[in-house]
Amino acid sequence: MADEAEEPAVQLPVEWTRRARKAEMTRKTATSRRRLFGRTPRWHTRRARVVALSPADTPGDVVTQLAACWDDAAEQLRGDQLTPSDIDEVTVRTTDLAAAHDQAGALSRRLRQAGAREQVYFVVVDDLPLPGAFVELEVSASHTTLVSGQPPPASAPHEPVREHLRAAIRAELDALVRGDRPDQLVWVEQYGDDGATLVVQPDDIWEHPESHVHRHDDGGWSVEVQLWTLTEYPSELTAEIEIDPSGTATLYNVHVM
Repeated sequence: MADEAEEPAVQLPVEWTRRARKAEMTRKTATSRRRLFGRTPRWHTRRARVVALSPADTPGDVVTQLAACWDDAAEQLRGDQLTPSDIDEVTVRTTDLAAAHDQAGALSRRLRQAGAREQVYFVVVDDLPLPGAFVELEVSASHTTLVSGQPPPASAPHEPVREHLRAAIRAELDALVRGDRPDQLVWVEQYGDDGATLVVQPDDIWEHPESHVHRHDDGGWSVEVQLWTLTEYPSELTAEIEIDPSGTATLYNVHVM
């Protein structure tokens, strides 16, 4: 059988070839620029988890031991090229929950002053590795660095709950903690494996970054605050309160965020 004749190659006009090459170069350049300067950022995250202990000769009180644990955590984080501002959460292991929980507000303020995320958990244990220790801290931290691209625009500054609203909100939250709002305790009782125990809500709720306020056109307000429990400071339980223009507050919903 005779070989089939090959079709001659199509010769594109020189101008077409130049245009195609230019278009390909433009595409590659645009792709490179997007990778370096585009809107989609690329990040590198450094993470660490450390267990902080108080020295064996630390006096036997929770306040002093927590302060020593904090200093130990900061020192360990520096070894991982991180700082307290990079802390994501703190777990307090303690043999004395009541005494440790009394210092939850102070620990939360340490996190706030460092610029860290205010998330503290409490876990009760029978004993700790060091003799005479009441507490130890497990600290998770991370730091994210922009590798390329443009970072998202900065978010608006967090607005704390206005002072003139706090007394009315406090009355509703106190009623919830006492059990006077049983219809709103469904999620509290079903929270986690065994339900949650609410505590008197600390003043930290007013400035916590997960507390949100919205003013209505009629002069009323909507407020969301996370709830503190015996073991989570704060928990994922969220209370929603409406305040009418006259200043009357109504707790109308408690849910898990």
